[in-house]
Amino acid sequence: MNSVKFSLHSVIALSLAVHMEQQISANVCLLKVYIVWKRMKFAIVSFITILSYCSYVASGCGEGPIQSKLDGEKGNRIVNGARAIPHAFPWLAHITIESKRKNLFPDLRTCTGSLIDTPKMTNSSVYVVTAAHCFRNNKGPFGNPQIAHVRFASYDMSMEEPLRKKRTSAKIITHEGYQKYQVSINDIALVKLTKPIPYSRYIRSICLPQSGDKIEGKACYFAGWGRTIKGSALSSGKELMYASYENFQETGNMIYTLDKNAASIAKGDSGGPLMCIRPGEKTWVQHGVASVSISDLTNVFTRVSSFTSWITYKLEEK
Repeated sequence: MNSVKFSLHSVIALSLAVHMEQQISANVCLLKVYIVWKRMKFAIVSFITILSYCSYVASGCGEGPIQSKLDGEKGNRIVNGARAIPHAFPWLAHITIESKRKNLFPDLRTCTGSLIDTPKMTNSSVYVVTAAHCFRNNKGPFGNPQIAHVRFASYDMSMEEPLRKKRTSAKIITHEGYQKYQVSINDIALVKLTKPIPYSRYIRSICLPQSGDKIEGKACYFAGWGRTIKGSALSSGKELMYASYENFQETGNMIYTLDKNAASIAKGDSGGPLMCIRPGEKTWVQHGVASVSISDLTNVFTRVSSFTSWITYKLEEK
């Protein structure tokens, strides 16, 4: 009977924590949990349940409760890549860009992005970083695609997933120096969401490098929803894939992957993060934004550390 009470208390406590998720910071979370626990005389099991919840609320960027066990089955997207474990990369965002002439050409383009921290927001964010070429101006019947639909906590886009959160763009900020005819030059953009996306067990932000930082460590990873169906314009309906790289060349504002037989980024992967774990830590840092694949051996990423000042300025801009 006592075990039943303990279980009931745990369920109530967890429900309370989830309700508080969008309302409070980590410190307030711990304070409120303690007060509730004292008043209701919850079993210690319940207190530990919510304490663990607050611990991930308190986590910083690039952290999450789910370990990124980077093993999986070989897949047919991100060539030579593997299927990612669901929610292993909780900052990933699936982006669908819709034409303003949506009655004619809806869901024109699909890209990948990553959630980053917003200044002065403790437990949620409104910014996603991706590639500028995802929002390039198109002349002709396609109009100018400027509406982004962003999905978080996603894995298999062929189905509705219960954990998935959806937002639309309030503003799309492409780098002022980006020109669509110059491949990978200033190919970076920010998507500001219409309302904050709250952090949770399955949605977190990724850290950004300091200005001028170089890649450290032996391996980095890339993930995205790349195109797999030949002749299809969209990648939706497919699972998230990832790939690893070990050899890089950092030149100016770009990062090149040089691994033999490595995975190539595909259409739909554009804007996805090149992610590295800081040596000696468990913190993930985004060093690159997927721009283009120029051969079977070379992928080009926008070097994020060359644009951290630009990102900071845009995040603080009113």
